[in-house]
Amino acid sequence: MGFWRQANEEFSDIVHRMANNMKKMLHGHGLSAAEIRKRMAGIPAYKLSNYTDNKVFINSDHDENKRFPLHFITKPDALDFLETAKLHYDLERDWRIVDTPLSDVIDDETIRFVPDLLQIKNAIKEKGKEKDMPASDDKIFIGVPIFKTSEFTLEVTGEIFRPAFLRKEDLQERLAAMNISPEDSIEVGSLEETIQEMKDRSTSKSNDILFIGLGDTSWTWLHEHQ
Repeated sequence: MGFWRQANEEFSDIVHRMANNMKKMLHGHGLSAAEIRKRMAGIPAYKLSNYTDNKVFINSDHDENKRFPLHFITKPDALDFLETAKLHYDLERDWRIVDTPLSDVIDDETIRFVPDLLQIKNAIKEKGKEKDMPASDDKIFIGVPIFKTSEFTLEVTGEIFRPAFLRKEDLQERLAAMNISPEDSIEVGSLEETIQEMKDRSTSKSNDILFIGLGDTSWTWLHEHQ
């Protein structure tokens, strides 16, 4: 009887561990590229290109043989860059700003965005409110900021999403319309890191994120799926 009791306990332990592993596998799974693209539908990015579809690249800081396509979050920033480049480099006249859906950019192996400087300032301000923020990190922010809050979620086709805004002011307007104080409730993340978390099969940390673009283009995905 002792043998069978021990064998039964060992078998139960194996089943229990298998069940836990299965739960982890089901809970932590990356989103498909198609699903990630839907989460940012209608949001534009901007790049410099010419009529032969050449792009502007930047060199890697670590590998001079690597180059990354450069994209801008706002059109004014892209236009300013183009005008500056024309002054300092011998660009041909056919270079122009091209609208590119943000959803088309995520397939690039490495994404390089030029963020909106005002939103960088907003992100640094919000990060500075965090109690555990190291003093050395309260004046810098890497990446394109996104702003979200646990006070605001959306239900779309039976699923609950956390909107992540590319502009802090848009989130503040939504919270004000709902009579929710934005003070101390806004969380800051980076677009690049969040996209990587969505792709990562080992975590579901950002699988409920719905990206909200600037201004009236914010709700394209939502309107299409209501």
